Amino acid sequence: KPLMVQAYDPILDETVQVSVPQETLAGWVNVSQQGSDFTLGLDGQRLAAYLEAWKPDIGPDRSLEPFIPPADLAERWQNGQPVTATVRHNATTYTVEAGETLTSIAFKVGMPYWKIQQANPDIDPDQLRAGQELTIPSKNEMLPLPVVPNKRIVISISQQRMWVYENGSQIREHVISTGIDRSPTIPGIYQVRTHDPNAYASVWDLYMPNFMGIYEGWPGFMNGIHGLPTLSSGRRLWAGNLGRPVSYGCIILGLQEAEDLYNWAEEGVIVEIQP
Repeated sequence: KPLMVQAYDPILDETVQVSVPQETLAGWVNVSQQGSDFTLGLDGQRLAAYLEAWKPDIGPDRSLEPFIPPADLAERWQNGQPVTATVRHNATTYTVEAGETLTSIAFKVGMPYWKIQQANPDIDPDQLRAGQELTIPSKNEMLPLPVVPNKRIVISISQQRMWVYENGSQIREHVISTGIDRSPTIPGIYQVRTHDPNAYASVWDLYMPNFMGIYEGWPGFMNGIHGLPTLSSGRRLWAGNLGRPVSYGCIILGLQEAEDLYNWAEEGVIVEIQP
């Protein structure tokens, strides 16, 4: 039987199916014997080389992450189960327009400003010029953990809404609040990276219940999703303001909604923030 490979693109949330034909697989099969038992094996390195040759089919702007054959490759093939490879988006270039800042470009391309600055160490972020070309890192750089493929959180800044998906179906919708203009939430493709039942932000003296970190707003400072925060005095903030931007960059939910999401979303779940 052919071997099925799923090339999953976590940025676009799409899967490309690859079928390795029987005649190709025939040269990859090996047989080992232990006593009277015979075991079929499959050469995983030959599969890795096959995928390397196939990857131009997904277009010039994408490639594949280095493929590590799973230990149960032969078993998956014999049982008709697909093997998963991960699609990677290549770095791109961006031409600065008149009046743009690094923050406005970050919002447009979906990448924290400091990541763009890191990829362009020779620029002066306060003196961008029209026509200047910037390197924009691969969006996959914001996905440092193994991706959870069957769950996704989608956030709309313009609509101040969140939709939660599992196995391709929407299971929840929430009214949220995102960052104010001077401390905005940056669009992009991120993932749940940390869990903290009651994180503390000393910059603003805020306790943030059911905090899930999703991206660094600047190095060492994690923006995330959490419930309505409190000051150290115990005063609850923003309870009547969900549905409009009020935060300093995080995504705010009601207390019960934040707790439910915290318990549902393991680390690695994709968080897609749309403008």
